[in-house]
Amino acid sequence: MKTVYLDTETTGLDPSRDELLEIAIVNDPGIALVDTLIRPQRCQQWRLAQRIHGIAPEDVRDAPALEDVLAEVVSAVTGARLVIYNADFDLGFLPNEVLIAAADIVCCMDAFAEEYGEYSEYLGEYRRQSLAIAADYVGHQWQGHGHHRALADALACRDVWRFITGSASYRAEVEARRMEVARRAEVTRHIAEALSRYDRQIAQSQADRWLAAQRRAHQVIQRFFLRQTAPRHWLSLLPPDQARTQLAVVFLGLPDDLPPECYSPGVEIQAIYRRLGDIPDRLVAKNWFPNLSWVRALLTPVAAFTGPRSARALYDKGQLDAIQAEYWPRFATLPERPCTVSELRSEGYSREFIDSLTPAAESYNRQGHFWYPIYDRDALGLSVDVRC
Repeated sequence: MKTVYLDTETTGLDPSRDELLEIAIVNDPGIALVDTLIRPQRCQQWRLAQRIHGIAPEDVRDAPALEDVLAEVVSAVTGARLVIYNADFDLGFLPNEVLIAAADIVCCMDAFAEEYGEYSEYLGEYRRQSLAIAADYVGHQWQGHGHHRALADALACRDVWRFITGSASYRAEVEARRMEVARRAEVTRHIAEALSRYDRQIAQSQADRWLAAQRRAHQVIQRFFLRQTAPRHWLSLLPPDQARTQLAVVFLGLPDDLPPECYSPGVEIQAIYRRLGDIPDRLVAKNWFPNLSWVRALLTPVAAFTGPRSARALYDKGQLDAIQAEYWPRFATLPERPCTVSELRSEGYSREFIDSLTPAAESYNRQGHFWYPIYDRDALGLSVDVRC
């Protein structure tokens, strides 16, 4: 019995509302019997699916409809063993004529799950693996568009099935080829690490020479200029904060009774008020802003108030709008069904696909001291797809 391998690309995951976009069938020697795009009849946009397989609406605008290629597909599978990776998914999109024409239909994913041997006590069965993992396991070399196109995935399914059902000599040949690829990758990694160490040594050597030159220059200045020709400048005797204040007084014309943040580098004080009544409504003290340390750290004083008993920096209220616009996910309300990057990765979504999503909010990790994105599962329409 001849064996053929089939794969499809679709507008989504639901056969009741989504449609085929591409279908490919290859035979055992790896020759493409069918490889064509398909024009959907109902769907106009499929943005989430497009991010995975890259097929855009304009790519299928002039493609044939499914009924136009159905006879070719039926002819390719008639009397053959039809092998599909994740057959449950693809069979939902195929017409009954294709299923009837095939002599036998086999799910390559189920066969590979047993070969891979990752048993789940919770599920009571072997855990299914993605096509990418299976292809890497059998040493498949991706060609053309890479995975997530029908022809490339069908060829990968062919190699996985041939490995599972192949002879001991064939499996040994594949294993030897895979070990050779791993050996070359290890050699490449060692070369990259050696080059990286060499670059770090060169950079460190240059930095050491620069620091040594700076120390020698500092010693010359200290010995022959500051100590022998003149006493130390009075500014060098002050603590750093007081020295910065005095520099601002001399070079910027600021008074010496302003709050310390007014003398920070990059701060431009536009006005100084002596009476509270003279302060315009748009200028406020720091305690007007939300009591969030990261928000207040982003504030820059633009004016100051100095009275007989106190002094304070003044900030423009518009800075809060700018912070909220730039860091809007941190102010957003968490969605009802949130999901994180680690959760999406565990469900099989690729790093490239996750990076292309727009987060619904951000949350702060107090232990690691970093912000991480939160995604709205309902808004994105995400569900588990082990083929990703």
